[in-house]
Amino acid sequence: NMLEKVKECLGITGTYQDTILKNWIAEIQQLMIDGGIPSSVVNDVKSAGVIARGVDDVYFQKANLSSYFWQRATQLAYKDGDGKWVDFQ
Repeated sequence: NMLEKVKECLGITGTYQDTILKNWIAEIQQLMIDGGIPSSVVNDVKSAGVIARGVDDVYFQKANLSSYFWQRATQLAYKDGDGKWVDFQ
């Protein structure tokens, strides 16, 4: 479950913030998909860390998404839907 994994990454317990977290998770996932990352990669729980980073950046109203978020999202954009690196040759 992506919500639970993101909460674990952020050290959030309980259910009080679940609705807003679900909305931010969906927003970050769509940002990643719109940026060219396959939805199968975005929706895999292995992406929970970068999604948590993005949620942390927007939820705590930082000025911009962190450079770590963008670096990791760029790496994921080079993976195909099976999580393998795309061969451009």
